Amino acid sequence: MEENEVVADVKEPEVETQDVKQESVESEDVKETSIPYFRFKEVMKEKKSLETKLSKMKKAEDTRRQEKLKEDGEFKQLLEETELKLVDSTQKASQWDEYQAQKRESLLSELSEDDQIIYGELPLIKLEAHVDKIRSTPTARVESGKPGVSKALPKKLSEMTTEEKRDNWPRIVDSFRRGQRSN
Repeated sequence: MEENEVVADVKEPEVETQDVKQESVESEDVKETSIPYFRFKEVMKEKKSLETKLSKMKKAEDTRRQEKLKEDGEFKQLLEETELKLVDSTQKASQWDEYQAQKRESLLSELSEDDQIIYGELPLIKLEAHVDKIRSTPTARVESGKPGVSKALPKKLSEMTTEEKRDNWPRIVDSFRRGQRSN
């Protein structure tokens, strides 16, 4: 009987450990969503360094392969590979130039004609910065009204004659609306 009890005791901890493992798996799921920033920073730094090493290794391997082809006298294959790279680079360069031209036109269209002449020769980065600065500055509010016409009353209201009041009536009403009453 003692052996049975021992066996039973052994089985119980196994069940408990399985329960513990399940709980720890659940808590790991929660931990995956909350990674500490310092750990994230470390992993990203390591990833960037590995990417750099990989690109260096690829370049070195490509250089070795080209040198081997040169030694073997397979210049035709080297020429074909170089031409393919040139075509690909030319396509990318033309796409980039087209993008820059479209972006420049878009930015210049937001400027006045005078500003287009002045800022048209700026590099794209500086032109973008200038247009962003213009977009962010608030425009000055100008009071609508007739240009060159003063809204101030020539005299105090109590000193005006009936005829002067009649002639200046819109200005009098406007001064009352703005709160600039003059008695």
